[in-house]
Amino acid sequence: MKAGAAATLALLAGPSSSEPAGPVPQAPQVRCEIRVDADTWVKGQPGIVRIALSNSGEGDLELAVLTNLELSNAADEQKRPKQVSGRYWGPLDLTAKAREGVQPVTGDQARVTERKALQLKIPGRSKIEFSVDAAAMEWASLISPAWPHQKLFEVVPNGAYRLRASLSANGHSFESNAVSISIKK
Repeated sequence: MKAGAAATLALLAGPSSSEPAGPVPQAPQVRCEIRVDADTWVKGQPGIVRIALSNSGEGDLELAVLTNLELSNAADEQKRPKQVSGRYWGPLDLTAKAREGVQPVTGDQARVTERKALQLKIPGRSKIEFSVDAAAMEWASLISPAWPHQKLFEVVPNGAYRLRASLSANGHSFESNAVSISIKK
């Protein structure tokens, strides 16, 4: 089943380092939109997440971005939104291998072994798109002390979830709205 659901978030980013010192102009707005190709993820099949970062400002925007995908149990989220059990996360590597937006990052390419901020330059009035296979990423429980090291279907039980992108850009943390998905093994 196709899901046209999209989540958006507004990020305010500071001026790029190439701007002269002085009064800080109003920061340009960046929108992060996520969507999934299917709202049910089945073991053995990809779970494609598409991410678009858009610069609605006139000038170029330079960002250093770290991104995670986060899943939270939909029923628990409604009852206890701050609860950490039933929540999972996977570090996302938005490197050049994911930037084509057509071919999703899969297999060993989806494994994050070293955490580095992706340096992005988004021209004014344009967007950059990424595509990743969440099923190929490594995941862990949000309360686990270990770095994510298991595949999605090894960690996350069957059920209804809310998927979010969590971003850190230029020293600020942001979280997108959620997209509903189901996990079926």
